[in-house]
Amino acid sequence: MKTILNVLLIFFLFNNPLHSYSQDKLNQSKNELKSGKSKKTNSRASSEERRSERSERSGRSGRRSTRDDTEITAAVIEAVARMTLFVTYHSLIGNHKIEEHFKNDLTDYPYVNSVSSGNYEYLEVSPRKKIRLELENSFLTSFTDIYGNHLKVKCRASKYFYLQSDYFQLIDTENRDDNNSSLALFNFNLGYDRLRFEKVNVGWTLGIKYAGSDVKETGASFGLNMDIFLGKPISLYTSMRWGVINTVPVNEFELKLKYHKTNHFLSFGYEHAKIGTPNYHFLSAGAGIYL
Repeated sequence: MKTILNVLLIFFLFNNPLHSYSQDKLNQSKNELKSGKSKKTNSRASSEERRSERSERSGRSGRRSTRDDTEITAAVIEAVARMTLFVTYHSLIGNHKIEEHFKNDLTDYPYVNSVSSGNYEYLEVSPRKKIRLELENSFLTSFTDIYGNHLKVKCRASKYFYLQSDYFQLIDTENRDDNNSSLALFNFNLGYDRLRFEKVNVGWTLGIKYAGSDVKETGASFGLNMDIFLGKPISLYTSMRWGVINTVPVNEFELKLKYHKTNHFLSFGYEHAKIGTPNYHFLSAGAGIYL
């Protein structure tokens, strides 16, 4: 009997703080999104004040520089800006005239024509189909009372650019009657595959984020993603997306293994979200279809 009581006591001590912590995490994320402040805000503000003071002092000393120094500085800045623009454009967009992989066409779905081709494949005759719709839904589970669902819709109306929308829902199962029991996040992005080889494609997304529920705040995001087609019927997908809502960081990460069967697939993997100060870790299981 004493042993049983000890086991129950240990279970209560370890399990109860976990429940309360999971509720505190979700509430903390929502409060930070609404207030625009995180735990690190104060330290950042003080460091920004120190940088402002240093720049003000350097500004006073800079007024004593000569006209020649100013002209040289302006020329250097212009040269650096031009170089940065050139490098940025070719890094994000590429050169369609000399890069052979841009000739690859969008497939109807991965592995449709061969055991090695993924989202892109070189075809002698371009396919008649111009639009590809991708739907995926994943259930997210963690080791706390917070669960989630991730719905993703991707519309490829062009073989170069696509539109992607994500609906990310977090739910605290131990706090259902409270207004703070759930948090909805939306992503609306323009996507571009910078590298589009048959076995690998790498791209970026740019768009806006919106926190729903009782937060109702909007922000911006930038992301990177990659598909690796290991051989029919398996592929690996990873995505990193950085965002800010009301000056608070909202970042997401995905790593999934997909099993393809004709135009359907199953996915299993890991998802991570950082919403303000709290971090959320999930195991993911889902399914999708290409239309």
